[in-house]
Amino acid sequence: MTLDGAREMIAAVERAGVFFQMAFQRRFDAGYLAAKPKIEEGAIGEPVMFTSISRDPYAPPIEFCDPKMSGGLITDVVQRVQRVHAIGATLAYPEMKSIGDIDNAIIDLEFESGALGVVQLSRNAAFGYDIRSEIWGTKDSIQIGYCRQTPILMLTTEGITHDAVLHFMERFENAYLAQIQNLSSMSKRGCRHQSRERMPRRRCGSAWRENAGPWRYRSWRR
Repeated sequence: MTLDGAREMIAAVERAGVFFQMAFQRRFDAGYLAAKPKIEEGAIGEPVMFTSISRDPYAPPIEFCDPKMSGGLITDVVQRVQRVHAIGATLAYPEMKSIGDIDNAIIDLEFESGALGVVQLSRNAAFGYDIRSEIWGTKDSIQIGYCRQTPILMLTTEGITHDAVLHFMERFENAYLAQIQNLSSMSKRGCRHQSRERMPRRRCGSAWRENAGPWRYRSWRR
């Protein structure tokens, strides 16, 4: 998606006068929903460090990975970011090189508040789906996410083991249901969309990509 395409989409929604939902399931996940008010009320003090881990157990079909189709491994960055530095490489799936995409990346962020952030991305977490976040504050820390899918532990003489989350549908099943329910409820109530507030996010990510050099090393500053 480009900035021009996003503007056309917003214009179409405004002309139709219908509810528009930014469909990202983490906004409806119980963990992220519970963490947000605690951060806002100062439970961890002032946020100083954000860490996000996003690891898929395997790569999607090569056709989907094509940046022309999906935007690639990195599609945009979070809002209120002042500086971005990213390094990525094709390490586990050599076929990604044929479409100009990568399978592992690390992104360093500097927020307008001065806080720092690190995002780890991978397409080869063979053990399962690993989605976790941590916000470190001046007083305490809050962690979001988990690796264990079933609430059991096997305790044997060989050690303690448990299963792992298989993929995104298992991890975010309830979030997807809540997202659909929200869309249905808001549409029935005739609520209007709030789309323009998300434009800075897309603008930030788009500017970083447009000014990026070779994939091995990319930086962008607002």
